[in-house]
Amino acid sequence: MNPTIPMQTVEGLRAPRQERSEASLRAMLAAGRGLINASGSLTGFSLAELTQAASTSVGAFYTRFRDKETFCALVLEDMLTELRAGLDAQMAQDPVWHDGPADAICARIIAFYVATFRSYAGVFAAYLRHAASGGPLWGPIRDANQRILDVMVPCLSGHLSAEGRDWAEDEIRMAIRLVVSTLTSIALEVPHGIGMEDAALEPRLAAMLQRYLAGPPHVPAP
Repeated sequence: MNPTIPMQTVEGLRAPRQERSEASLRAMLAAGRGLINASGSLTGFSLAELTQAASTSVGAFYTRFRDKETFCALVLEDMLTELRAGLDAQMAQDPVWHDGPADAICARIIAFYVATFRSYAGVFAAYLRHAASGGPLWGPIRDANQRILDVMVPCLSGHLSAEGRDWAEDEIRMAIRLVVSTLTSIALEVPHGIGMEDAALEPRLAAMLQRYLAGPPHVPAP
């Protein structure tokens, strides 16, 4: 079952009034996500391409959305809601998240982020480029990742402490953000010597995170 479309979080749009209207909205959001992901740009597709892919019309688009930026904001919020629902389901079904050990939780964290970026590298690149140009649409990704870390980090922190690696939660967040930064720069096609689809990417990032957290915590400032 699809998570609820987060209509209340985006200004400038009208909620669907009936089931068929919601299905049309979902078709537009899915088409927009695909076009943004393929182009790596919020401006790399036209409304004609969008409405053709969604089997709707430009008139129907403007009945729902004030402008293209409003549409792109809802595409992003809908995708982030779906990702969080998937993570919640994974954490509820996989006992490793709660039972450990810490290195296995690290591996789960890396697997989640790598799978997410492999699926939506173009989407993340598009919104980051938009933010660099002064657009406001990167904030929801940052905020969503904060909420994801809010559920991941306590799972990992408790097992690190039980294993004698007493890292503070803000230091664990910093370590995971290094992974996210690496994946973001790969999505932006910054040369790294390893690509998003490289089979070695996930084990290398997992080893990097595990090595980081294997060292002494609370390194004193010079």
